[in-house]
Amino acid sequence: MKKLLRTFLAALWTQVIISLTRHRWWSVPAAILLLLGLCLADLKVRGGSFAVANQWDVLLWACNQPFLVMIIYPALFLALVSDSASSELESNWFYLTAGRISSRVLWCWSKNGAVALLAVFFTALLFLGFGVLGGLATSFGGSWSRLVYLSGWKYPGGLPLSCLAIPPPLVALRIFLLLSVGLAALGAVALNLALVARRAFWGWAAGVVLCLLSYGAWHQLHHPLSFLLPSLHLLLAAHRECNPSMPSVFTVPASMAAGAALFLIAGMAGRLNVSKRDL
Repeated sequence: MKKLLRTFLAALWTQVIISLTRHRWWSVPAAILLLLGLCLADLKVRGGSFAVANQWDVLLWACNQPFLVMIIYPALFLALVSDSASSELESNWFYLTAGRISSRVLWCWSKNGAVALLAVFFTALLFLGFGVLGGLATSFGGSWSRLVYLSGWKYPGGLPLSCLAIPPPLVALRIFLLLSVGLAALGAVALNLALVARRAFWGWAAGVVLCLLSYGAWHQLHHPLSFLLPSLHLLLAAHRECNPSMPSVFTVPASMAAGAALFLIAGMAGRLNVSKRDL
């Protein structure tokens, strides 16, 4: 059992390192800098000066805005990871990597596990970029900024005024967990769909279509049953804690549990596919 665990952890670490060495990951800091510029311009217009804003405003603008959270970030993340399994089949690297592990099942779970770790890393990059750089451009504070009180959170990503009693670090933690778990689940679905189709594009396209449908239904209908849509679980503003119109079951812990369940279901489906198919 210990040997099996060591083999899995070694394979998992290898998959993470291989993925991070791809040049495509440079698109993440590029996207952060672009969005940060748009965010600062928007906050300056709404507040008249950077002095009234702080890093929490930047984080909310960037990580609680429906269009960014439900479409842009998932599409970017899926482009980074959805081909990590299917590309090895196309290039015959599967026979080398799976052969070294001596188990197709371990190979498959190491791929899914790597997606989960990369989702956490991706979210951490967003928080570091928007939180640290945003704080340097505006100011750092332990509480909500003057901009919140002046504008009433009238900017993209802003919360209802009823959330003023919630400490900013707690809000940031909820956003971080929702993004990490949600992206891991969507990434696992896209990865295993690409594995079934043997083409990375189909996994990525299926994930993006799901996100577009989620955003379209939420943006146009705002129906309480829209919580059944996948990428809505990434958005804190849509949850019961920040949106009383949503069903009482649609809470942050419930979304995290649903994301973990979807990740495991996708992983099990991929495991069955890999163990039974002639690859």
